[in-house]
Amino acid sequence: MAGRLAMGLLAAAVLQTAVLGWMIRGHWVDLTTGTEVVLETTMVDPRDFFRGHYVTLRLNIQQVDRAKLAPVDQLEQGKPLFALLQKGEGAYWEVASLSTKTPDKGPFLKSKTKFRTFMVSDENTRKTVGIQLPFTRYYAPKKQAQELEKLRNAGKMGIIVSVLPDGRGKIKGVSLDGVLVYDESLF
Repeated sequence: MAGRLAMGLLAAAVLQTAVLGWMIRGHWVDLTTGTEVVLETTMVDPRDFFRGHYVTLRLNIQQVDRAKLAPVDQLEQGKPLFALLQKGEGAYWEVASLSTKTPDKGPFLKSKTKFRTFMVSDENTRKTVGIQLPFTRYYAPKKQAQELEKLRNAGKMGIIVSVLPDGRGKIKGVSLDGVLVYDESLF
């Protein structure tokens, strides 16, 4: 009886360890196999009582010029929108085009529209389209979050993102004027 209990507990422990290992492996694969892009951002440093210190990311690519949007009658709030990325003038990447269809090639981020937008050609129409990206917060340990808060006023901040072939993006680190200042840990 005691032998069966010990074997059952051992099997449960091995299964839990395997599940955790698989999750860590998945995170590692996402960070190492995606196309690396750097997106310009400004940061605000609030605190979440349950999850700890983080910086809110205000990415420059969250407001996209309407001219880059493929013609559609209307964008529904919260519906998928694909932002095709291209290398910009400096170290940062920018949105080349927006579409409601998955791009055939190139790094792209799957996003959503922030609000309902009608494609009307009058002077009162917004000149930009707001998009929601899959990452709006960057969590960091307290010490690193405080260092990032000090650095944000020292130069142009950017986040280094691993863009996966399906449009998902994972933050790999933070850069200041194109130089890596904080690297995302695997755990």
